[in-house]
Amino acid sequence: MLRRHRAHLRTGIARVAVALSPLALAAFPAAGAGADAPLLYLMKEPAAAAHDALGGPTLRQAPMTPDGRWPSARVVGKVRGRDLAGRSPARIAALLRAGWHQQHVGGLVAVDEITPKQWSARSASALARAMVRLRGDADRVIFYAAPSFVERVGRADPRRALPAPLSRLVDAVSRGRATYLLTYRGDMSPFPAREMAMHPTRWAARWPAGRGELRVMLGPDAGAGQPE
Repeated sequence: MLRRHRAHLRTGIARVAVALSPLALAAFPAAGAGADAPLLYLMKEPAAAAHDALGGPTLRQAPMTPDGRWPSARVVGKVRGRDLAGRSPARIAALLRAGWHQQHVGGLVAVDEITPKQWSARSASALARAMVRLRGDADRVIFYAAPSFVERVGRADPRRALPAPLSRLVDAVSRGRATYLLTYRGDMSPFPAREMAMHPTRWAARWPAGRGELRVMLGPDAGAGQPE
């Protein structure tokens, strides 16, 4: 586990997004770290296999088919990142509150995903202001950083400041409970080995001190599906 500025990079397993909907994502916190139970964003059968192998408890994100392994207390609500982009701070805060108040959800919400092309510097600042508006409830919000977001920050020269839209997005998502760095592209291919190693390190270097957890999702190379 890498630590810098109190950011926690936690390794896990992941399955890549298809189009705009991730089919299988999982984050496995380091042993003894005192973090949430593993969050499984998988189809039902692979999620059940992962849950059973770990011996539970685990979390899953709504919407999902009812299953005794995941009572409401361990279901995380869902809000689409593109539905927040361009909204006022008050509206963003209201949408996030509605997310963790969804029926059969246990009080957390995940924003799936934050994609830079959907955000300007102004709208990213609105997201940050919405998180401030939530006060202590900001700890109910989890963000997924889209692969394009991970790559754009990871490719930036670490000796220079990030462009305003990116720096304000990093500031905004760092105000939540946790941010997951997605390392698989939409065509189901993982980042190349160099980028897989470099990008999370550069994120950690830019992560604001004292903010939410920074987690990296890792998984199989190419060719392995959810059953494997």
